[in-house]
Amino acid sequence: PPIEVTEPGLALLNDLIPDNDVFLRQLLKVQMPSPTETSSTVFHVHPLYVVVAAAVDLKNKGLIGISKEEISIFIQTTLRDEDIDNAIERIVDYRSHRNRLTGRVVKRRFYRSTLKDRVSELYSDLLSNRFQKLDEFLSKDAASAGYMASPEAEELIKKITSTGKGANVKSAASTRRELIGAYKDGQPKRSLQDIIAIHQLDLKMRTLIDYTDTTVRYSRITGLFSLTADKLVLKEDQTALAEELISKGPPPVLSDIDFVRTFYDAHQPILPTDNVAFLKEDIARLRTQTVSLATELAEQPPEEILIPTEEDVLQLRGQRNLLEENLMPLKEKKFYLAQRNKSQIQEIKGIIESLLNNEDLILGSDYRPAIAEWVIWRLFLAIDSIPGPIDETRNFQIDTNLSPVHHAKGGVADMVFFYNDAFIVPVEVTLRIGENQYAAEGEPVQRHIMHIADKHLDHDVVGVFIAPKIHPTAAHEFFKSELYSERREDVIPLSIVPLTMGQAMNLMPGELYGCNNPVELHLHLNNILTLREECGNGQDWLRRIDKYFSVSQS
Repeated sequence: PPIEVTEPGLALLNDLIPDNDVFLRQLLKVQMPSPTETSSTVFHVHPLYVVVAAAVDLKNKGLIGISKEEISIFIQTTLRDEDIDNAIERIVDYRSHRNRLTGRVVKRRFYRSTLKDRVSELYSDLLSNRFQKLDEFLSKDAASAGYMASPEAEELIKKITSTGKGANVKSAASTRRELIGAYKDGQPKRSLQDIIAIHQLDLKMRTLIDYTDTTVRYSRITGLFSLTADKLVLKEDQTALAEELISKGPPPVLSDIDFVRTFYDAHQPILPTDNVAFLKEDIARLRTQTVSLATELAEQPPEEILIPTEEDVLQLRGQRNLLEENLMPLKEKKFYLAQRNKSQIQEIKGIIESLLNNEDLILGSDYRPAIAEWVIWRLFLAIDSIPGPIDETRNFQIDTNLSPVHHAKGGVADMVFFYNDAFIVPVEVTLRIGENQYAAEGEPVQRHIMHIADKHLDHDVVGVFIAPKIHPTAAHEFFKSELYSERREDVIPLSIVPLTMGQAMNLMPGELYGCNNPVELHLHLNNILTLREECGNGQDWLRRIDKYFSVSQS
């Protein structure tokens, strides 16, 4: 049969309809069971409703966001809409207990233990069934000396070790060999049950962990959520919408016929943002927030936007979006001023340490470059005294919650800080640490810095290159860095300081080499550049930088 683009697909192709609206409508309709989802009859759930309801309830309790751990243990194991209250209670208890623990290893062990307990609870019937089949196998083998080699025994062992993908997958075959080997070695029934339980529970645990990324990605594309390093967070400017979405409780689970009809209707379900009264209330809220924030920051409020006299939903949405855009510079300035606070300094350090320890972030490895740039940007914001618009300091996109959307585009520095004393600091951040560090990241850095230096001949331009570790090859290239400038028709030496993330942390206010203003930052960077005079190559320079900060790169 010919392939046709669905109504929601056409809506996604329509430039006048925001992508977030399309995804929000579609994902709100997803239910289990349904014709598009193969699931057990125990399911009676709308996954997005569960996520939104949990986020709103936790926010009302003063607990911001849902962590990746909490999603895997409690959100994805909520099988029925009406179980959400119980899931939220468990999240609150889990977070309270986890916060009392000290050390990453201890917290990780607590997570794995809690996840295993939850999986054991959910799949107790499955384990009971497999243990019954094990008893059947043991009794039949005891009654007949040749039973072990029979086709019936082989089939029964397959049933005992099968997974959701069948009995012939690699993990099931491996467990089968282990189980048979243990039985032939005369191990007791309890040990055989442990082999079965470990296989089944580990498999289910891995599945829940793997699907957490999917839950986060789908939730995020609705436009309701933002991401921090470790949490899925309800956006402040979408809170009213989220609260309205769950105000009437979960939607009904539709019959197959009704589901298919509704699922391919691009106008269903009706959203609060389709309602004139809701939009006007939200616009009034945004106006109040804008004036309040401008007053708090001693800034001139943006020019007032006239609300259309006609009750036109599209025009009202446009006005709402414009208000959100006008609010962003004020929110970003408040964010900038807050980075010097002790709590923010600690948060910055915690995120950098998570990156250095290669800890799992909310969206895994794909999100790490964006988080790395964002957290280093915050580190430099904490040094303060930025005279111009804050959004001009970064070349990566952030959302309305001031969290990163993506890492910086190619061809420009990740961030550039202009200071009042004719001092400019372009900053490049990479997570690469191997031999290709310079080829992939360092060589473009030189071009970016040369471009900035050529445009600002009367400024001192000092580039900073930050990575978890600095490879000696990159350090040596920066040690003797120079490029030919077409504008100046000469070879120009470049000032580029390579720093590890640990060394960069030392430059934050309150730290050992903390900078409270750009003058102090300028001094430290020049001191590090001066160290080259005592060195013969980049490796020597790295050692001198280590000594300067009294920290090791190891």
